[in-house]
Amino acid sequence: MSAIQPQRSLTAFRTSRNGSGSSRSSLRRPLTTTAGVRVAAVAFAGRRRVVAVLAAVCIVLGGESLAAASSASADAGAPGWWSGACDANHWNAAAAARGWAGVGAHPLGASYLGVPVCGPRPIADGAPDVAWAKAGWGEYEWECTELAFRFMAQIYGVSAYSANGNSVVGNYTTAAGGNLVKVANGTANQAPKLGDVMSFSSSTNSFGHVAIVSASSVDGNGNGSIGLISQNDTANGSRSLAVANWRVAGFGSEVPSGWLHDPAGRGGTSDPPPTPAPQSLPVGNSVVVRADGTVDVYARGANGDLLHKWLTSAGWAPSWNTWETLGSGLVGDPRAIVRADGTVDLYAQGANGSRRSGSLTAPCLRRRAGRRPQWSSPLEVASA
Repeated sequence: MSAIQPQRSLTAFRTSRNGSGSSRSSLRRPLTTTAGVRVAAVAFAGRRRVVAVLAAVCIVLGGESLAAASSASADAGAPGWWSGACDANHWNAAAAARGWAGVGAHPLGASYLGVPVCGPRPIADGAPDVAWAKAGWGEYEWECTELAFRFMAQIYGVSAYSANGNSVVGNYTTAAGGNLVKVANGTANQAPKLGDVMSFSSSTNSFGHVAIVSASSVDGNGNGSIGLISQNDTANGSRSLAVANWRVAGFGSEVPSGWLHDPAGRGGTSDPPPTPAPQSLPVGNSVVVRADGTVDVYARGANGDLLHKWLTSAGWAPSWNTWETLGSGLVGDPRAIVRADGTVDLYAQGANGSRRSGSLTAPCLRRRAGRRPQWSSPLEVASA
């Protein structure tokens, strides 16, 4: 991997109104500083408009991508504010006006959910910064933050807000839309999922980086790898990072701090529904098999209810994770037997110490043979 490239710092502007009520704005030409770092800024002029242009800044490392991003599983379509592939009609004209004689705007190859990584890259290729034509908070094409906010706008409905790469996650609030949640890197049992937006912090620059998770293969111990689509980064716009003990590794000086996740799964992976809390059952539940092959399971619930479920060729009933309640007031575990004639006798101890068989309100029941038989009247067989 090559050394870290010089970082470009950009300044945000707002237009101001003069005394006559018309709008005016300033345009700073690129400057060169001692470290070869170019400082540039742009502002839009327009009547009765105030447009903020975000300083979209990303540190970029040279080197080859470790793994290609996964192919898109859906097509978000071109953004409404684009003109041509990778906004080429808009970007090419604006870049030429700034003296750019290199290649025009084009997809680099990597994409996810139909959202492509575009270039030429501002750092590695020296391309000029061109503000996107989207209304609202501005982004520079093709900085890393532009990809993040374009992806979030198209997939999650998030409005762009003030952030560099390292603060896209930290600066997000639900007021921007999307109902995303923040996950800190290294959180146990929380691996990055498809469509997550990941911020990186750096010890060598104050701007960081941001990328989109396009592939994830992490096991139950939190080990594996993830793939990213990453703009203003590798030549093809993809990168792979290792995951160990639920912590995503960095690259170069860039260390993942956390990511934005969509619980609804619009990014490709939805969170599973909560697992129903199992009925707390003691040891000693009773299982019998009837002549027709039906398996009956009887148990005492945590609240003393007499619970029942059964298994046939059609599956569990009422369902695999629910029970029917036959009665209440048990203090002992139920015991069931099947007679030769198919009758099921069920015995258990009630709260009053009685041992009974046969009712929906008593601790012990007797039922007739059959797939869904009725219980007989209670029968007290002994007293404590």
